Amino acid sequence: MHRRSNAACARLRPHTSAGERWRRPVTVLAVGVLVVLAVGWWTTPAVDRAGTTSAHPAGHLGPLSAGVAIADDGPATDTSWGPLTAADRDLLIRVKLAGLWEVPSGEMAQTHSSDQRVKRVGQVLAADHRRLDREVGDAARKLQVALPDQPNADQRGWLAELAPERDRAFDETFANRLRVAHGRVFAIVANVRAGTRNTLVRAFAAEATDVVMKHMSLLESTGLVAPVEADVLAPPAPRGPITTPMVVVAVVLVGVANLALAARRSWA
Repeated sequence: MHRRSNAACARLRPHTSAGERWRRPVTVLAVGVLVVLAVGWWTTPAVDRAGTTSAHPAGHLGPLSAGVAIADDGPATDTSWGPLTAADRDLLIRVKLAGLWEVPSGEMAQTHSSDQRVKRVGQVLAADHRRLDREVGDAARKLQVALPDQPNADQRGWLAELAPERDRAFDETFANRLRVAHGRVFAIVANVRAGTRNTLVRAFAAEATDVVMKHMSLLESTGLVAPVEADVLAPPAPRGPITTPMVVVAVVLVGVANLALAARRSWA
């Protein structure tokens, strides 16, 4: 009776070909490898991916790196003051843009802050940028460089961020926004100051370097500048890459899982 029932069960089982017997383990292997690699990719520390932070006051600053990459030199234009490169033009444009949002920010400090130190810093920043604005305009006319007359999209966003804030909230945003922006611009101004062969640009870059350093110190003197995390100043890199050891580990782990599955079937 027992043998007969086993035979009946065998007849009821669907016939599986060799291909069908291998299809499921291979599918499990492929899916498992992909899953392990995906987990490995996401758990690899980010080094250069553009990210955001949420901690106030430094982490709320958003995209700080927008528009701060140093321009490639490219072909230079001959002028009466020496060759004018793309980086030289870029410096003049950036100083003009800085004034277009820092002057309004400094003026806003007079009505939005109740801290006398913040108000004074705002006054100095606005006055210095009005003077730089006249000088950069004069240099741009001589060198035939077209300058913007409106803040860029990021700067308009920063001004809109400051507009509704008052007192301590305004002071923190004002000090941290402007301090980080000055730190970024400082690297660009110093690079042009060191490398330009245009005497007019060199003289202007030297003065701009002094002004930026002065402003950084003034903003820090408010006592409101928070330490800026590395991922705020420099965006982290894409995760990965998927390495050979990661692939080997994935294959081994999924292979062991398939062997365990096969052994379970043989005991069934």
